[in-house]
Amino acid sequence: MSKEKFEVTSRIAAELPHLRRFARVLTGHPEMADDVVQDTVERGLRKWSKWRRDGSIRSWLFGIEYRVFLDHCKHRARPAEVGVAQDLDAMSESRADFADDPAQIHHLTLSRVMAAVEELPVQQRSVLSLVILEGMSYDEVAKIVNAPIGTVRSRLFRARESLRTVCPDDADMDQESETATDAPYLRQVK
Repeated sequence: MSKEKFEVTSRIAAELPHLRRFARVLTGHPEMADDVVQDTVERGLRKWSKWRRDGSIRSWLFGIEYRVFLDHCKHRARPAEVGVAQDLDAMSESRADFADDPAQIHHLTLSRVMAAVEELPVQQRSVLSLVILEGMSYDEVAKIVNAPIGTVRSRLFRARESLRTVCPDDADMDQESETATDAPYLRQVK
């Protein structure tokens, strides 16, 4: 293996946790997420010569991963959702058992937010994940999802509006605020 190929392989390996997290958000299903990540890595290694060295390898890989995910969606139906959304009923029923435990209340709220994210359309879910979880700029996200910045902004706005129904503490968030402390689940990033 050449030194350059080894360097690219190492850099791709360093991005695996981020790739897996994004794939989990996109698919909502661990096994499908693993397939998407594997195909992304294979494609990235096969096309590593097309990566511009002056650009972010993470953005480049996320662009590949997003297209791989869309390809997977074309070829197979999305698997039945298992996990967060279905566990919410059981958690809500037992809420009285831990009503005095702030950590448990926080966990329940976070679980509700995650379930709401899973219900978002994929275009909104992907933009929300890239901006909120990965901290990417609107410009980077626009390149990854191959959409104009205005479209990225509107998808992010619609995703946040949908999530506000599950985050009542954030519903009265000041629209001009740019700080994460005002709305921990819906923080705004440019």
